[in-house]
Formats: sequence, structure tokens, C-alpha cells
Amino acid sequence: MVNPAENFREIKMSPEKNNKNLKTIYEQYWLHARHVADERLWFTNIYILVVVGILIFLQIDQPLFIRLGVIVFVLLLSVAGFLMCHSLTVHFITYSRTAELIQINEWDASYRQFYPKDGKRLTSKIGSLNFAFYFLYILVSSIFVSLLFCNLRVDTLYTITSGVVTFIVLLLIWKQYFKKYEDELPKILKERYKKPNL
Repeated sequence: MVNPAENFREIKMSPEKNNKNLKTIYEQYWLHARHVADERLWFTNIYILVVVGILIFLQIDQPLFIRLGVIVFVLLLSVAGFLMCHSLTVHFITYSRTAELIQINEWDASYRQFYPKDGKRLTSKIGSLNFAFYFLYILVSSIFVSLLFCNLRVDTLYTITSGVVTFIVLLLIWKQYFKKYEDELPKILKERYKKPNL
């Protein structure tokens, strides 16, 4: 019986065809990275419109159960946005870093955004745009937890404390889990792509 995997290994592509395929893969990685960044931006734009609309809606006198339902909806949407932000960030890192690894290893490119030769990556002094997305979801979640307790007529101290605790918990989740993994991911990708000139 013929093993298809062995036959596949025997197929050799010409260097020109291999380079053409590699170029296509490289372009697709960058297109995927750009698509993921656009996707996150569009989701956040829609999210902001929904939140602003709901804040305006809450200014109108509504029955308590409607107010609570709307607040819980925004909380669920905020948590979904927080998790979505991490998922899309991981995909963006995977696609963009892999594209650069192809560029460095296969074409020996001198420009390196994510894997500089000296090990010092160019970063902004004011922080990461990536964190701004997380911060938005964390902040809105905290505000709406406070609004939930406020509408339940809970004591003001507990209302404020609930918002602060929500903010701190989500910030710790981001720092301890999401950011840690997102910082490790480029190293993991580099190890998987093992080439001598990295």
C-alpha cells in the first residue's frame, strides 16, 4: 500500500515556484493581520455607539426591570468585547510576527519591526494602542457594574467599591493572563520557526 505522506515528501518544487508560494503566504499573513486589526476597530466602534445609545436611553425614565436588563446587556457585551480583544490580539500577533519571520528568514530582510537584530524593539513611550482597547472595555464594565448597584439602590459606598473592584479584577486578568501570553507569543512563534539567522 502506498503512503501518501511519503509521496508528498518526495515532491520537490523549483526554487522559483517555492519563492512564489512563499510570497503568497507572506502576503496572506499580512492581509490577515490587517483584517484582524480592522475587525477589532469596527467591533469597538459599534460597541461605543451601543454604549452611548444605552447611556442616553437610561436618561429616560424607564421601569426598573428594563433599566436592569439594559445594564446587564452592556455588561455582557463589555465582557464579550474584553475577551474578543484578547482573541483578535493573539491572531494579530500570530499573523504579523509570522510574516516578519518569513521576511527575515527567507529573504534576509534588513527591516525588522518585531524582531530587531539588537533586541530593542521600537515602542511608544506613552503606551500601547492595544492596551487602549482593553482599557475601554475594563472602564465601561466598571461603570456599568456601578450603575447596576446604583439602580438596585445599594449604598453609595458599595456602589463605588463594586466599580473599583471590577476595574482592578479585569485589569489583573489582563496583566496576569492576557498580556503575559501576548508578550510570550512572539518568542513561541520564533522558536517554532527555528532558522539559523534569527
